[in-house]
Amino acid sequence: MQSINNRKGKKVKDEYWSVRGNLSYCYKGEKFYTITPLPYYLKRRKILLKKIDEVVSQLKKKKKSLKICDFGSGDGYYCCWLAKKLPESKITGFDISPSMTIEASRRAERENICNISLYCEDFNNRDASYDLVLSLAVLQHFEKVEEIAKKARQIHDHLKEGGMLVLFEATSKKPGSQQALQKRTEAFYENIFRSNGLHLIHKEFLSFPFFGFYQKIFLNNIKKLIPGDSVHKCITINRNRFMNKINNFFLNLCNPLDRLFDAQEGNTVFIFKKNNSSSPALSSSSENIVEKIDNKTRFKDY
Repeated sequence: MQSINNRKGKKVKDEYWSVRGNLSYCYKGEKFYTITPLPYYLKRRKILLKKIDEVVSQLKKKKKSLKICDFGSGDGYYCCWLAKKLPESKITGFDISPSMTIEASRRAERENICNISLYCEDFNNRDASYDLVLSLAVLQHFEKVEEIAKKARQIHDHLKEGGMLVLFEATSKKPGSQQALQKRTEAFYENIFRSNGLHLIHKEFLSFPFFGFYQKIFLNNIKKLIPGDSVHKCITINRNRFMNKINNFFLNLCNPLDRLFDAQEGNTVFIFKKNNSSSPALSSSSENIVEKIDNKTRFKDY
């Protein structure tokens, strides 16, 4: 495995991520950093992995070996998952957090993965083109729309013709923010990537509104009893096995009810493609959604 690269003079400005990168806990033999309730996080991850697998299968119809970039690779989970699944392909991960990049390297070493490179820098610093780019829960932490527009253009420029982007972000019908997270509408992301030359071929909204209600009523009150800032409160809950069992119970209990209500916020998986032709939906249950929106409002943070 290639060594971690960190450009001289580079500093991680966001103290929030410096704190997050140094907090971890184990659950069922796996190391985690997320502040999202673990049962919810794992259920969401399972759905996301299925979508990534569908995209990879579609790309492999044209070529055996792929070049894949994970922009904001974090602890390297998705990089390593792809590297093991595609041993003949080249996987590259970029993250601005030194501690998370080190953890990603350790994960790759533990799993004896050789077809992976990890860099503690912005992915735009390297002159490379990819068949697939992953951007998973990254842009939701960008405060300025101009920064997202710039990153969308960079992703376009680093994608090969026919290459695809899997984007996963927190979305809401009514935009808002909390701590380091910006919740924007689906239309916002569709517009900003379309205006930068990427065509939406699929999207799927993931939400568990009843579990969200449970979080607000129960978990938020539990957090009030825990000392420290909000990050440490969430980590404390996720470290507690009993709390994970309770959260998992309520997640399964709420699941049938979630389908009956129109959720206001959640997460959306977007899949974009770099070409001028329309593409079929990835599965029979998905919709080929391409909505035309006035160019005058395409950069509006809805």
